[in-house]
Amino acid sequence: MTKKTTMIIIIVLSSILLIMTVLIVQAVMSRNNEAARSEPTPGRVTETSDPQLSIIEVTSISIELESNEILKGTRFIPDIIIQPYNATDKAYEIHSDNERVLRYIGGNWLAADLGSTNLVVTTANGITATVRITVIPPELEALTFQEEEIIMQPDDMIFLNPVFIPADAVPYDPIIYTSSNEKVAIVARDGRVSAIGTGSTIITAAVGDISAEIQLRVVVPVKSVFIVMPRRVYSVGDNVEFTLQFDPVNASTDNIETVFSGAAITSTGENAFRCDEAGEVTITVTTENDRTSTVTIRVHDLAAFTDEVFRLINIERGNEGVSQLTRSSTLTQTALVRAREIIQQFSHTRPDGREYITAFDENGVEYRVAGENLAAGQESPADVIKAWMDSPGHRANMLETEFGRIGIGVVMDNTGRLYWTQMFSD
Repeated sequence: MTKKTTMIIIIVLSSILLIMTVLIVQAVMSRNNEAARSEPTPGRVTETSDPQLSIIEVTSISIELESNEILKGTRFIPDIIIQPYNATDKAYEIHSDNERVLRYIGGNWLAADLGSTNLVVTTANGITATVRITVIPPELEALTFQEEEIIMQPDDMIFLNPVFIPADAVPYDPIIYTSSNEKVAIVARDGRVSAIGTGSTIITAAVGDISAEIQLRVVVPVKSVFIVMPRRVYSVGDNVEFTLQFDPVNASTDNIETVFSGAAITSTGENAFRCDEAGEVTITVTTENDRTSTVTIRVHDLAAFTDEVFRLINIERGNEGVSQLTRSSTLTQTALVRAREIIQQFSHTRPDGREYITAFDENGVEYRVAGENLAAGQESPADVIKAWMDSPGHRANMLETEFGRIGIGVVMDNTGRLYWTQMFSD
């Protein structure tokens, strides 16, 4: 046997010996373990099922608030305190005894209206707590009056009703009333206003630093109003003034409205205007208490009247086959002089007793033959031409073949009456 073979045998035998030793040790340990499991530990109980969970009951509940008085309109969430803090079931229900006063909206409690109510909370196991809550008015933010102005008559009496903002605020201080002019009106502590005399005053209502004012006027109401005009007929360019008469005479005449309609005018002051256009002008006056008066006047364009008279007379001459007249500036001036004179004295004799023809000479009229037509009261060129044509003497002048020139005048007296003249020459 070789040395190498001997070494192999030794290694194999050693391995077999090691394996046998491990098997013997495992067998001994197995027996020891079986012996340990077969004997229970002294003082312990063997459990055959899962233990039951422990339940902790709620013993008390409370509602915590910053204050039991809450301003109307306030939203809040009360603190709910449950004892013990580690209770198993902390569920609860909460409600208000009066939902008009206190109601739950959108996750918050709302102090909806003035009054008192109980807020009640109840746990799942029947434990309850109650707190009394009173909804109080909001603080006063401002005062105002519904009216812009108060109008009273002497000896009238009214009560003021200032408006609170917000409307349901309740002031802690009384309202103090004052009048800026006690000769017009006085105010009692309860807001009773007594009118004393005509005029204006400012009434003030104040609560602490908050106040409101209103103007009060004491007036004598107008029963009727009348427009008094100097006359009812005017001419373009006339300046007109009118007056107003009131019944009673001591009526309050503030805030009078005057409206003009019709032909154009230009206001030149209170109850005064200038006539700018021919036609009718209607004047309407309205008092503050809706009493009205209306007057219509006529406005004549006297220059246009003379043009129309000239046109119509030539039509009449044309109808008779007579040559047309031409207008003369010197005759026109003479016609205006004579028109003003016949307001004083309607005659072919001038107011100073001289003959009418002297007016021709004074105004530089050159003439060989001359004539004059006069008229008064006619209200239009057509009316005056007809009146002259219906009068033989006036007609003869209008159709006289020797006359080639004419001057026409028309003026108005202070009653609105019209005076017409025609001055003829060759």
